[in-house]
Amino acid sequence: MAERMTHTGKVLADKQKDFKNLADAHGNLSRKLKIIQGMANLFHNPTDLERGVETAMDLVMHAVDAEAGSIILIDDEKQDLYFAAARGPKEEEIKAFRLALGQGIAGASAEGKETIVVSDVRKDARFSREMDEALGFETRSVLAAPIVFKNTSLGSVEVINKSESDVFTTEEIGLVQDISRLLGAFLAIGNELRS
Repeated sequence: MAERMTHTGKVLADKQKDFKNLADAHGNLSRKLKIIQGMANLFHNPTDLERGVETAMDLVMHAVDAEAGSIILIDDEKQDLYFAAARGPKEEEIKAFRLALGQGIAGASAEGKETIVVSDVRKDARFSREMDEALGFETRSVLAAPIVFKNTSLGSVEVINKSESDVFTTEEIGLVQDISRLLGAFLAIGNELRS
């Protein structure tokens, strides 16, 4: 009888674990669908680029629980990067800064058209401490995904200091990359319609 009770307890524990995994997968899928729907809605009014960038920033922060984030875009005239949107404790102050193309992790992502994930920025030579020092902010971890359309870099989406852990998950990286790709198409279409 005791053996049967132990087996039943093990089966029940396994079923609870399966249910938790299923609930987690459902939550992840729901979050991804909400993000894709939010990005798709931008295409209803592709000439409102500012609203589109702000909405994309909100979706990024929904995709990854992090302290801060920003969207930096390339200024074609000045050939540098400016902060088009930001979230976090220094979101207004950071908009006054500009970066050289390739400067910092987000600048390197934009220039190299590659996603860069760094769980400890102190160990990465691309990290630029200048902004942290000027803003009185401490960056620990960064996820930067390029905004690219037809092999042309338009900028980068950056997520800073993931909450609870400085390690970004594969799912979070994928979601930020999805948002970056859709944002690239949105910006390209919007710029074309504006001209």
